[in-house]
Amino acid sequence: MSRAANGHECYQLPDAKPSFVRVVLDILTTDCGFTLLRELGIGLDEIVAEVQRGDVRLYVAWDNWMGFDILSRSDIGDPVVRELASYFDARKDDPRYDRHFEHTNAA
Repeated sequence: MSRAANGHECYQLPDAKPSFVRVVLDILTTDCGFTLLRELGIGLDEIVAEVQRGDVRLYVAWDNWMGFDILSRSDIGDPVVRELASYFDARKDDPRYDRHFEHTNAA
């Protein structure tokens, strides 16, 4: 967890591949009650989507500098990002998600 330039919580997974954005969006919209506000914006080096649940709006993104992140857009979204960070931290090593992460081999 970190604070983004906008002053709000940001959960990052630097080793996630771009494909993890779609996995997270599916979980957020299917299991967590979020609605996709804006279709995925896909550029050469970034992917960005915006989701909302009630008054909470979040960005779900990937770029080639920071990897994957979920970014709060307001104070009321900060605890939600922390909750989602716990949720995904507990599951990121699940074999179902393995192909969505870069793995480095230690020498």
